[in-house]
Amino acid sequence: MRRSGFTLIHFLLLILLTGAIWLFWEFPALLPIRIIADLLYDSGRALSVVISGGRIDSVSAGLESGFTIAVSGGAEGLTVIAGYAGAMVLGFLLLLTSTVFRFDKLVTMLLGVGLVILSLVFASVGLTMVYAVIFGIALFLIGFLLPGILNDLVLKLFGMLGIFYVLFDIRGDLINPSGHISDATRMAGYLFGTPVLWTLLWAAAGLIVFLLIVRLVSGKSSRSERRGGRYSRRDY
Repeated sequence: MRRSGFTLIHFLLLILLTGAIWLFWEFPALLPIRIIADLLYDSGRALSVVISGGRIDSVSAGLESGFTIAVSGGAEGLTVIAGYAGAMVLGFLLLLTSTVFRFDKLVTMLLGVGLVILSLVFASVGLTMVYAVIFGIALFLIGFLLPGILNDLVLKLFGMLGIFYVLFDIRGDLINPSGHISDATRMAGYLFGTPVLWTLLWAAAGLIVFLLIVRLVSGKSSRSERRGGRYSRRDY
């Protein structure tokens, strides 16, 4: 483990970058970031489908659709919540890993390798495979070549996108209500409440998870500083 803090600059930078990505989500230049965010979301949904008896049919990626894992079968009651839940869990792990442990570069490389393997196994030959494979290789090179501080920022940003994926999903309902149905809307239809209610609930859960990590890391830093102070006084 490493001594790592979650400073005010980290906090503000992540909030600023996440907000900027939300505003410009549809821009082609952000497709690589959308692919990772969608991968975090679709991984949870696909896993729930497989566990409940369904299957993965294909993988696709494009400028308009982002990254999508097409599935069939499975228990709808499970899959309707698994996308947000899976994205939040994976986002939590990425944010925690980039903040507490020394594995930033390794995790970035593994994300790249996983994306390439997933694309080669499930994607049809064409632009989908090209998009995903190129970005997977780019992720691997980012982890392999760039310094740890940049990998740290990349993983923190991916973690934020996973934790708050609901805000990006509901964005489609707001901007293109006739062509997009968010999981929040599906939950309102399948369970109870309204899309706004489910968006607020998941966003609140994401905020709690994020603040939990900040508190955890801040507590570790404080304890490390106190121990360091005691050692310094003894040496003196």
